[in-house]
Amino acid sequence: MPKEVIDFNQAFTIFNNDVYSYNFFKIESYFNDHFTKKYKVCTYRDLEAVCNLHYEHAIKSTFSNYIQQIVLSKNHEERFDGAKLHWLINDVKINGLSYPPQGLLIKNSTGEILYSPHPGTFRFFALYIQNLLNDKYKDSKVVCLDLHNYTNFSDISFYEWLSACTTGFIRKQRDVSIHLDEKNRLEVHETNNHHDDIIQIHDDDLAEMFNNTYPNFFINPNTEELYRENMIDDLDYFNLKWFNTSIFHIPSLSRFEGVSVYVSKDVKMIESIYCIISLLNITDAVCYTEDLKIIVFNNSHPDTKKLTHHVVNENNEDYYKNMLWTSCKTMIPSTLKGVWYEF
Repeated sequence: MPKEVIDFNQAFTIFNNDVYSYNFFKIESYFNDHFTKKYKVCTYRDLEAVCNLHYEHAIKSTFSNYIQQIVLSKNHEERFDGAKLHWLINDVKINGLSYPPQGLLIKNSTGEILYSPHPGTFRFFALYIQNLLNDKYKDSKVVCLDLHNYTNFSDISFYEWLSACTTGFIRKQRDVSIHLDEKNRLEVHETNNHHDDIIQIHDDDLAEMFNNTYPNFFINPNTEELYRENMIDDLDYFNLKWFNTSIFHIPSLSRFEGVSVYVSKDVKMIESIYCIISLLNITDAVCYTEDLKIIVFNNSHPDTKKLTHHVVNENNEDYYKNMLWTSCKTMIPSTLKGVWYEF
């Protein structure tokens, strides 16, 4: 049995999600003295109903910086953050949210209630995107500190709070610590896990997928100014290419290397194209909107390499529009129309 916790900032080990066999008297006393009825647990659906949740800019900033760093191969911290965010987005997409993010409820200068996620900032960003894509994540749990009673979310006791923050992961053993942040708020942190190794591997695989360069951006001839007007951000960073043939020739025109992006000329991006690109997993051959107004190709994927010039010419359009050439695909649902793009 691991050593019992008797103070802040000491790690404890959870076996089978059992957090009740430890001596937390000092921490529990601090919790009760300062945070009774302040820590709450709610669903994403609850949070969405009372908070202004808009994190597209943060996602865009993280992922655009990431692509820049895999090209420059300099800032390792930004590379790690970008790879971590991408991995979490696609892990949640496949496996669901394993354990809830923590955060603080605050009000901005206009009186809007905001959720400031931490610890688990990128985990919350990943959950945020999933809720835009699929309603099945609406009932995912979120832990929040509501110091000013902005909400009527159910308050939780010390052990309910600790259990919520440490429950739900698949590892048989978790090393966890409780400590005070710089403003004397309690936080639960996981330590000594090997997921940084996974993220490093994911970073290497992402760099290979992008071929260590910015994505190709394919547009129709003489339409560059239109794309700039329609808010395609950072267009100068992309490898801009003209084409006037089937969009399914794009992988072969890219020599089956890197990532290629197609956006119809009548599309206006409301949010960053990087948000769309972040949904392309390394196992995907293609990521696309249901209306085929936006398509992101993983050019080096084995299925994508089947789209040779001659093969594309000899098959009918329905075969391609329905993406029958691959089972490795992510379709971005129509719910994003009017949220991330419009036409």
